[in-house]
Amino acid sequence: MRIIDDVLPMERVHELYNYFITTKWNFQTKSPTVSFQNRSLRAAGLPTNKYFPLVRFPLHKCSDLLLKLKEYYPDHMVYDDFVGALMHPKDFSHCKHYDFFEDQHMGRQEDLIRVMYYCVPKWKPEWGGNTEFYGRWRNEKKEPDVCQIKPNRLLLFDWDECHTGTPWDSNEVQRVIISGYLFKKGAEYAIKKTYRYIWGHSPTYAEVFPNEKTWKH
Repeated sequence: MRIIDDVLPMERVHELYNYFITTKWNFQTKSPTVSFQNRSLRAAGLPTNKYFPLVRFPLHKCSDLLLKLKEYYPDHMVYDDFVGALMHPKDFSHCKHYDFFEDQHMGRQEDLIRVMYYCVPKWKPEWGGNTEFYGRWRNEKKEPDVCQIKPNRLLLFDWDECHTGTPWDSNEVQRVIISGYLFKKGAEYAIKKTYRYIWGHSPTYAEVFPNEKTWKH
Protein backbone atom coordinates (compact mmCIF):
# COMPACT_ATOMS: atom_id res chain seq x y z
CA MET A 1 0.00 0.00 0.00
CA ARG A 2 0.97 3.62 -0.52
CA ILE A 3 -0.31 6.53 1.57
CA ILE A 4 -0.35 10.19 0.51
CA ASP A 5 -1.56 12.81 3.00
CA ASP A 6 -2.80 16.38 2.55
CA VAL A 7 -3.93 15.77 -1.01
CA LEU A 8 -6.39 18.68 -1.23
CA PRO A 9 -6.97 21.86 0.78
CA MET A 10 -9.04 21.02 3.86
CA GLU A 11 -11.82 23.36 2.79
CA ARG A 12 -12.32 21.10 -0.23
CA VAL A 13 -12.58 18.07 2.04
CA HIS A 14 -15.38 19.81 3.94
CA GLU A 15 -17.13 20.78 0.69
CA LEU A 16 -17.01 17.25 -0.67
CA TYR A 17 -18.08 15.69 2.62
CA ASN A 18 -21.06 18.04 2.94
CA TYR A 19 -22.07 17.27 -0.64
CA PHE A 20 -22.08 13.52 -0.04
CA ILE A 21 -23.92 13.53 3.28
CA THR A 22 -26.63 15.99 2.17
CA THR A 23 -27.47 14.29 -1.14
CA LYS A 24 -29.99 11.47 -1.40
CA TRP A 25 -28.40 8.36 -2.95
CA ASN A 26 -29.56 5.06 -4.38
CA PHE A 27 -27.09 2.38 -3.38
CA GLN A 28 -26.18 -0.75 -5.34
CA THR A 29 -28.40 -3.75 -4.53
CA LYS A 30 -27.61 -5.92 -7.57
CA SER A 31 -23.85 -5.48 -7.79
CA PRO A 32 -22.04 -8.86 -8.04
CA THR A 33 -19.81 -7.53 -5.27
CA VAL A 34 -22.73 -7.91 -2.83
CA SER A 35 -23.02 -11.63 -3.60
CA PHE A 36 -19.29 -12.21 -3.31
CA GLN A 37 -19.07 -10.24 -0.07
CA ASN A 38 -21.97 -12.14 1.46
CA ARG A 39 -20.44 -15.47 0.49
CA SER A 40 -17.27 -14.52 2.36
CA LEU A 41 -19.26 -13.20 5.32
CA ARG A 42 -21.30 -16.39 5.63
CA ALA A 43 -18.11 -18.46 5.54
CA ALA A 44 -16.77 -16.35 8.41
CA GLY A 45 -20.03 -16.65 10.38
CA LEU A 46 -20.78 -12.93 10.08
CA PRO A 47 -24.02 -11.09 9.22
CA THR A 48 -24.56 -10.45 5.51
CA ASN A 49 -25.17 -7.09 3.81
CA LYS A 50 -28.31 -6.10 1.93
CA TYR A 51 -26.58 -3.69 -0.42
CA PHE A 52 -23.21 -2.39 -1.55
CA PRO A 53 -22.85 1.22 -0.26
CA LEU A 54 -21.35 2.53 -3.50
CA VAL A 55 -22.83 5.36 -5.56
CA ARG A 56 -21.99 7.17 -8.77
CA PHE A 57 -21.76 10.95 -8.68
CA PRO A 58 -20.93 13.69 -11.23
CA LEU A 59 -17.14 13.66 -11.41
CA HIS A 60 -16.76 17.39 -11.96
CA LYS A 61 -17.43 17.52 -8.20
CA CYS A 62 -13.95 16.10 -7.55
CA SER A 63 -12.02 16.95 -10.70
CA ASP A 64 -9.16 18.35 -8.61
CA LEU A 65 -8.74 14.99 -6.87
CA LEU A 66 -8.82 13.07 -10.15
CA LEU A 67 -6.19 15.35 -11.66
CA LYS A 68 -4.03 14.68 -8.61
CA LEU A 69 -4.29 10.96 -9.35
CA LYS A 70 -3.03 11.58 -12.87
CA GLU A 71 -0.18 13.62 -11.44
CA TYR A 72 0.82 10.74 -9.15
CA TYR A 73 0.35 8.02 -11.80
CA PRO A 74 0.87 9.51 -15.28
CA ASP A 75 1.02 6.08 -16.94
CA HIS A 76 -2.44 5.13 -15.69
CA MET A 77 -5.90 6.23 -16.79
CA VAL A 78 -8.87 7.49 -14.80
CA TYR A 79 -12.20 6.39 -16.31
CA ASP A 80 -15.58 7.76 -15.22
CA ASP A 81 -17.08 4.28 -14.87
CA PHE A 82 -14.61 3.42 -12.11
CA VAL A 83 -15.00 6.24 -9.61
CA GLY A 84 -17.70 6.30 -6.94
CA ALA A 85 -18.36 7.10 -3.31
CA LEU A 86 -18.47 4.48 -0.55
CA MET A 87 -20.70 5.44 2.38
CA HIS A 88 -20.66 2.55 4.85
CA PRO A 89 -23.43 2.46 7.46
CA LYS A 90 -22.46 1.64 11.04
CA ASP A 91 -23.93 -1.88 10.79
CA PHE A 92 -22.07 -2.81 7.59
CA SER A 93 -20.30 -6.17 7.87
CA HIS A 94 -16.64 -6.34 6.86
CA CYS A 95 -14.40 -9.35 6.22
CA LYS A 96 -10.94 -9.95 4.78
CA HIS A 97 -10.95 -10.24 1.00
CA TYR A 98 -9.14 -9.55 -2.23
CA ASP A 99 -10.66 -7.14 -4.69
CA PHE A 100 -12.34 -9.37 -7.29
CA PHE A 101 -12.55 -12.16 -4.72
CA GLU A 102 -9.60 -14.36 -5.57
CA ASP A 103 -9.97 -14.06 -9.32
CA GLN A 104 -6.32 -14.59 -10.25
CA HIS A 105 -7.10 -13.89 -13.88
CA MET A 106 -7.58 -10.12 -13.55
CA GLY A 107 -4.38 -9.43 -15.45
CA ARG A 108 -0.93 -8.24 -14.50
CA GLN A 109 -0.48 -6.75 -11.05
CA GLU A 110 0.42 -3.34 -12.49
CA ASP A 111 -2.66 -3.25 -14.74
CA LEU A 112 -4.83 -1.64 -12.07
CA ILE A 113 -4.45 0.22 -8.79
CA ARG A 114 -7.17 0.58 -6.16
CA VAL A 115 -7.79 4.09 -4.90
CA MET A 116 -9.42 5.12 -1.61
CA TYR A 117 -9.63 8.78 -0.61
CA TYR A 118 -10.79 9.37 2.96
CA CYS A 119 -13.27 12.21 2.60
CA VAL A 120 -13.98 12.84 6.27
CA PRO A 121 -13.62 16.24 8.00
CA LYS A 122 -12.15 14.72 11.17
CA TRP A 123 -11.41 11.37 12.79
CA LYS A 124 -10.82 9.94 16.25
CA PRO A 125 -9.04 6.59 16.83
CA GLU A 126 -11.96 5.25 18.85
CA TRP A 127 -14.23 5.60 15.79
CA GLY A 128 -12.38 2.86 13.91
CA GLY A 129 -13.13 2.61 10.20
CA ASN A 130 -9.52 1.89 9.26
CA THR A 131 -8.32 -0.31 6.40
CA GLU A 132 -6.26 -3.37 7.39
CA PHE A 133 -3.90 -5.27 5.08
CA TYR A 134 -3.04 -8.95 5.52
CA GLY A 135 -0.37 -9.52 2.88
CA ARG A 136 -0.65 -10.54 -0.75
CA TRP A 137 -2.13 -13.34 -2.80
CA ARG A 138 -1.11 -16.71 -1.29
CA ASN A 139 1.28 -14.95 1.08
CA GLU A 140 -1.04 -13.75 3.83
CA LYS A 141 -0.11 -12.90 7.39
CA LYS A 142 -1.93 -12.83 10.73
CA GLU A 143 -1.07 -9.35 11.97
CA PRO A 144 -2.22 -6.56 9.65
CA ASP A 145 -0.64 -3.36 8.48
CA VAL A 146 -3.15 -0.63 9.30
CA CYS A 147 -4.03 2.51 7.35
CA GLN A 148 -5.91 4.90 9.61
CA ILE A 149 -8.82 6.79 8.09
CA LYS A 150 -7.34 10.24 8.58
CA PRO A 151 -8.96 13.20 6.82
CA ASN A 152 -7.61 14.10 3.39
CA ARG A 153 -5.61 10.86 3.11
CA LEU A 154 -5.20 8.95 -0.15
CA LEU A 155 -4.63 5.19 0.00
CA LEU A 156 -3.49 3.23 -3.05
CA PHE A 157 -2.90 -0.53 -3.30
CA ASP A 158 -2.77 -3.46 -5.71
CA TRP A 159 -5.68 -5.79 -6.47
CA ASP A 160 -3.82 -8.78 -4.96
CA GLU A 161 -3.48 -7.25 -1.47
CA CYS A 162 -5.75 -8.94 1.09
CA HIS A 163 -7.59 -6.27 3.05
CA THR A 164 -10.67 -5.33 5.03
CA GLY A 165 -12.39 -2.30 6.44
CA THR A 166 -13.13 -2.13 10.16
CA PRO A 167 -16.43 -1.10 11.77
CA TRP A 168 -17.16 2.60 12.01
CA ASP A 169 -18.56 3.85 15.31
CA SER A 170 -19.38 7.54 15.22
CA ASN A 171 -22.67 9.40 15.39
CA GLU A 172 -20.84 12.65 14.66
CA VAL A 173 -19.20 11.92 11.30
CA GLN A 174 -20.21 9.55 8.50
CA ARG A 175 -17.55 7.35 6.89
CA VAL A 176 -17.23 8.69 3.33
CA ILE A 177 -14.62 7.36 0.89
CA ILE A 178 -14.11 8.30 -2.74
CA SER A 179 -13.22 4.96 -4.26
CA GLY A 180 -11.95 3.98 -7.67
CA TYR A 181 -9.39 2.26 -9.89
CA LEU A 182 -6.53 3.44 -12.04
CA PHE A 183 -5.82 1.37 -15.14
CA LYS A 184 -2.57 0.94 -17.01
CA LYS A 185 -2.95 2.18 -20.56
CA GLY A 186 -4.04 -0.73 -22.76
CA ALA A 187 -5.38 -2.90 -19.91
CA GLU A 188 -8.71 -3.49 -21.68
CA TYR A 189 -9.21 -6.99 -20.24
CA ALA A 190 -8.91 -5.73 -16.66
CA ILE A 191 -11.26 -2.85 -17.43
CA LYS A 192 -14.04 -5.12 -18.69
CA LYS A 193 -13.70 -7.55 -15.79
CA THR A 194 -13.63 -4.79 -13.20
CA TYR A 195 -16.85 -3.26 -14.53
CA ARG A 196 -18.66 -6.61 -14.27
CA TYR A 197 -17.54 -7.11 -10.68
CA ILE A 198 -18.57 -3.66 -9.51
CA TRP A 199 -21.63 -2.70 -11.53
CA GLY A 200 -22.84 -5.92 -13.14
CA HIS A 201 -25.53 -4.93 -15.65
CA SER A 202 -26.11 -1.49 -14.15
CA PRO A 203 -26.17 1.57 -16.45
CA THR A 204 -22.86 3.18 -17.33
CA TYR A 205 -21.73 6.56 -16.04
CA ALA A 206 -22.67 8.13 -19.40
CA GLU A 207 -26.18 6.67 -19.14
CA VAL A 208 -26.65 7.85 -15.55
CA PHE A 209 -25.30 11.35 -16.28
CA PRO A 210 -26.01 12.01 -19.99
CA ASN A 211 -25.32 15.73 -19.61
CA GLU A 212 -21.91 15.26 -18.03
CA LYS A 213 -18.71 15.31 -20.05
CA THR A 214 -16.97 11.98 -20.44
CA TRP A 215 -14.05 11.66 -18.02
CA LYS A 216 -11.15 9.77 -19.52
CA HIS A 217 -7.71 11.10 -18.66
